[in-house]
Amino acid sequence: MEKTISAKDVTARIIRVCSVPPLMVTLLVLLLSLKRDDVFLTFADTAAAILFLAVIPALAYPLSALIPSVRSKGREGQRSLAFVLSAAGYVLGALYGLFMTQSRFLRIIFCTYLLSVVFLLICNRLLHVRASGHACSISGVLLVSTIYFGGVGAVINLAAYLLILWASVTSGRHTLQEYLAGTLCCGLALLVAWFY
Repeated sequence: MEKTISAKDVTARIIRVCSVPPLMVTLLVLLLSLKRDDVFLTFADTAAAILFLAVIPALAYPLSALIPSVRSKGREGQRSLAFVLSAAGYVLGALYGLFMTQSRFLRIIFCTYLLSVVFLLICNRLLHVRASGHACSISGVLLVSTIYFGGVGAVINLAAYLLILWASVTSGRHTLQEYLAGTLCCGLALLVAWFY
């Protein structure tokens, strides 16, 4: 007998798919490039942000299906590959921010994403507290957009965060503790990057 999938489960899965970090980061970059003139000073800045924060991490999805050793590990293999590619993209982004752009705000964004990987590693490997990489990436998008747009944006971002949190817990992808730990990693990363 097949298990019936409830409307709640379907809704949670749709929200999870729509909130994949590469898509959310791309939307953030496009929004900032359209509405702010002090973040992406050149087209190269915009392209670099999309490449390093979205495209390289997103390669985990097709590559996990193409690489047999990753494919055989299922979702866990895809998650590990996504972490590695995200870290690679964030390191390259931080190097771009350090040497190639005059934008302090873009350097803060790149630095936040790089530090978030460091804090995730500390949580997951050293402290043995599982922290959600999905929550960390999504929180980066929502926190950065709140800082740059404030006001109504903060309310919308809080609602989006709670909705994605609900979807992640409902779909069984993360526990509340894992999601909050990922959020904390991002918050600390942004705080350090901002005042560095």
